[in-house]
Amino acid sequence: MGLFGQLFGSKPSLGKMQRALKQGHFAEALHLGEDLRDAVGTDSELAVLMIEAADGLARLNLEEGIRSLQAGDAKSKVFPLSKTRFAVLDSHGNEKIVDLKGQDFIVVSLREKGADGIAYAIDKDGVVWWAAEISSGAKGHETPSGIFPVWRKERYYMSKAHPDPNGVNNMDFSLWFTSQGHAIHMGNTNAMSHGCIHMGAKGADTMFRWAQKGKTKVVVTREHYLPFVYYDLKKSGYKENAQTPAHIKAYLKTMVPVKPHMGE
Repeated sequence: MGLFGQLFGSKPSLGKMQRALKQGHFAEALHLGEDLRDAVGTDSELAVLMIEAADGLARLNLEEGIRSLQAGDAKSKVFPLSKTRFAVLDSHGNEKIVDLKGQDFIVVSLREKGADGIAYAIDKDGVVWWAAEISSGAKGHETPSGIFPVWRKERYYMSKAHPDPNGVNNMDFSLWFTSQGHAIHMGNTNAMSHGCIHMGAKGADTMFRWAQKGKTKVVVTREHYLPFVYYDLKKSGYKENAQTPAHIKAYLKTMVPVKPHMGE
């Protein structure tokens, strides 16, 4: 029998702590544990419960921090200035410059007028090594713009808000970038979404394997990004062909590519 079993028999104080943990009241549980520790010392059972309480509280704080980072909305604007630099203008008109040089990140130029309808993977060396056609939020379900962390990954997943009637996973290879449920995942690129970024099977698989939770950033913009990475893509072997989407073909006719190092 542990120390608390010897002193309290029915362990009422530990019971209160366990109930607080079960209800998700981690701060309360931690305070109860500290009071018990001060009163009678620590045994292995209390130590385990205190670790659980501390981990739960840290998780809540992290989730709150993520929510504060994920303040992007359909009215905000992200303007690419170079391959790695972006001007972020919030809905109040406040502007900040973000430079992602030296980091792995994904740029999603939304499937909207004035943007590319493409997602790009840029590694920490500044090399654009992958690009894939996407679709994004339909009118009334616009994908929020902003710069977000990948905070969750799920290889197999079915949407809870919009489940498939046949019981088939409809959000495989999910990379969540907002706590409201917006994710990059495998989906129909010919159909607009409820706010997520749809990508074909190969692109979704590639992005999923490469992106790291908590490290890789997702830049969502309503502007063209292709001019800044045109030469990288050309060097990697990308070229216009019969499979190139019509809207990209049309844009290429008027686009002025930014030569490497220009605007850096």
